[in-house]
Amino acid sequence: PYTGSNWLDKALVVAGNFADTGVILTPVWTSTWLARELNNYGYASVDTVYYPPTVSPDLILDAFNAGVGIVNYRGWGDAHGWHYPQFHVSDFDGVQGSLNNGFRLPVVFSFVCGTGKFDSEIDPSFCEALLTRGTVSTPSGAVAVIAPSDLHTRTKYNNALNSLMWDALLEGDVHELGPALLAGKFGFLKEFSDETEPGGMGEFYFHTYNIIGDPSLPIWLLTPDAMPVTAEDFGTVTADDGVMTLELPEAPEGVFALKRDNVLIGAGRWSDSHVRVYAFDGTALGSGTLTVTLNATQKLPLTISITPGAGNGLAVNGFEGLVYPGVATLQPILRNTTASSADVQITFAAENGSYSETFSAVIPANGTVTVEPVAAPVIRIGEREVILNATIGANSSKIAVPVMPVTAEVQLDFAEGHPPVQGETFSCGLTGAFENLPLSGDLTAMITTTVDYVTLTQVSASGHIQDGAVVLAPTSFSGSVSSIASGSKFPLTISLQMDGEPTAFFEETLLIRVGGLTTSEPTPPCSFGYWAYDDTDLEYPEAPVYDWTELSSLGGATHYQLEDDDHVRVNLPFVFQYFGQTYDGLTICSNGWAAFPAETIDFFRNWSIPFPLGPDAMLAPFWDDLDYVDNSGDLIDIYTYHDATEGKFIVEWYQPRNGFGDHSFTETFQIVLYDQAILVADDGNGVVEFQYLEVNDVDQSNNYCTVGIESPSQNDGVQYVYNREYAPGAAVLSAGRAIRFTTNSPANYYSDLIEEDRVLPQTFAMGTAYPNPFNPSVAIPLTLGQPGEVVVTLYNLAGQEVRSSVYNYPTAGEQIVRINGDLLASGIYLIAIRSGEKQFIQKVTFLK
Repeated sequence: PYTGSNWLDKALVVAGNFADTGVILTPVWTSTWLARELNNYGYASVDTVYYPPTVSPDLILDAFNAGVGIVNYRGWGDAHGWHYPQFHVSDFDGVQGSLNNGFRLPVVFSFVCGTGKFDSEIDPSFCEALLTRGTVSTPSGAVAVIAPSDLHTRTKYNNALNSLMWDALLEGDVHELGPALLAGKFGFLKEFSDETEPGGMGEFYFHTYNIIGDPSLPIWLLTPDAMPVTAEDFGTVTADDGVMTLELPEAPEGVFALKRDNVLIGAGRWSDSHVRVYAFDGTALGSGTLTVTLNATQKLPLTISITPGAGNGLAVNGFEGLVYPGVATLQPILRNTTASSADVQITFAAENGSYSETFSAVIPANGTVTVEPVAAPVIRIGEREVILNATIGANSSKIAVPVMPVTAEVQLDFAEGHPPVQGETFSCGLTGAFENLPLSGDLTAMITTTVDYVTLTQVSASGHIQDGAVVLAPTSFSGSVSSIASGSKFPLTISLQMDGEPTAFFEETLLIRVGGLTTSEPTPPCSFGYWAYDDTDLEYPEAPVYDWTELSSLGGATHYQLEDDDHVRVNLPFVFQYFGQTYDGLTICSNGWAAFPAETIDFFRNWSIPFPLGPDAMLAPFWDDLDYVDNSGDLIDIYTYHDATEGKFIVEWYQPRNGFGDHSFTETFQIVLYDQAILVADDGNGVVEFQYLEVNDVDQSNNYCTVGIESPSQNDGVQYVYNREYAPGAAVLSAGRAIRFTTNSPANYYSDLIEEDRVLPQTFAMGTAYPNPFNPSVAIPLTLGQPGEVVVTLYNLAGQEVRSSVYNYPTAGEQIVRINGDLLASGIYLIAIRSGEKQFIQKVTFLK
């Protein structure tokens, strides 16, 4: 691809504030938000073309022809193209100039009615004209277009979908067109939960927004880097090898394609920088010219030619049937390309020593043989391939056992439908769905935990898997939780093990939240740690007391009168720390929100928390489209006051109106910021309170109101209520309500088990324990990606901890943990080995 002139570091954002009912505001607002996000992402240039004032296509053509990597439009249009500013199909070869951008083909995001209408009477339609313009040797237009095929999309929904898709691309680790649009659509359903029924806008938007182009196209945000890989980096490759390996730290994840003599024989993905290239069926690479194509996020695709050496002619030629997680046996096919029959001994072994299987076979000259099934290594769900060392006679090589992908959805089903409550016993069952797993047979399910405030009394249950489904009754497992705070979490690790197999084929750790979370309990924290306490949480010291100070009649209060959709910037009388950042000013908007940074967009459309659109570092006591008193043109009254004695800075919205016509009501509410010399959270973050003198949540047509706080990154926050959906623990908004946001947790609160200051391995794998059964000791192979700490805990089947040890490994690589059986009683034990957030569990038997 052509990357000269840095054209991929440039973007074009176009918007038109036009509708058939007159001028609207949000297309330009949404586009201004996006331009700001792109600048922050690192774009060298973001051209903006807005109506008003621009009408003609000249500036759009100029930017296209100069070269831009992405183009985004919000506004008004149809199958002809964009109306304001105008950019129609007819303008591609217009009087003022033509669209001629050569090989600098952008991705176009056209979030406006009908511009993706490929069955339009207009031929070619806007999207088709962009894709088909030019020739192979002299291209022009765009490489792909996202646009709706229907003419009846709506502004607020387009804004939401557009911002959600861009949030996925810029911050959500999504890099391809199809997944990015899908992420936006799923976010759309969450945001507009009232529109999820058949025939609703959720269904409509899923159908009408489409990709005209390749859905798997990677989106280059800025100029991609080259991958520093040569054929020599794969090392010595022979025709007998089944896999080529490469460590590629510059590209942790990516995809590969493998061709032999220009015929595709393999394709797949890699992760954790471990590139493993192999054929679809695990056959040997063979002779002939191999070409490997590597592609990764923000990397230029790379194709390398490799000519394998001859080898000695004995190799694995794939496996009979497909290999799935949990299979007990493999049936290898062996190949002999020599002129003599070979009677050989074969050994398959895992690199970490956790598996080894030896068998014999006679392989005919210039032929193949399918041997009897041999025991398989443990293959877990999530593994794409298993790499083994294969020794066939005197020949040694690496082989890949391709594993069919399986999608797992496993959940614990708690009795009576609620999670564990502190100070009480609980019981639960399990429901598992494993798509694409033909495994059938009896299995054992086990749960374990690594915390001492949870006691498990029934930790294993027998079950059966059939057609990918596992269901265990709600009484299969049981335990109890000590008297810890509501909202605390504890880990439960689920493992599923086929009967007769040495270890589990599926393991997953779930974080379980404790407490029924009635309105007399606080709302659990966001990721940063802010809680929401209200005045009904009487048993908690952080519960606020409603203490209204009316500012409209108070001498010394500052009075601001704002227009509809207006804001004012004020200085704070003290420095305030919020989400770990300090601020000395506040932007106050007429629409019921304030933000610590300077903000120029008066967002009137309220969204959920967190959500990409909206102000950064927001306080939302009552975010909604608030208006003048009686809609008479009077200004909106905002008051501020610094109560130095009490250490408070108060902001009051005094009687703006909410709703329309007979359903229009006044609202009066406040934000209270505490001087940190008077009141501060234990970690140094400030304390925020909301108070309500009169409150009417009536805006049914626009998701009612939003109440909560949001982080500076807009990726975290506490949502107290949105669209009348209240958070756990939240009390309904009413006159006299007070809500406090603080990072102070309730007493006896437990959040997780990870000590963030520890240095932990990034890559962590556990091999099969051996010998098993054992006496006097058992060895567990580990793979560490970097030096770090590993915690090894031994449990009995009641879930009680028997012993625990911490191992500090100064080097990465293969390690062995040994557990001595001295002082153990004969029986079955569970070994839990944890590093960071990843944990593996195996069942072992000690026999005296």
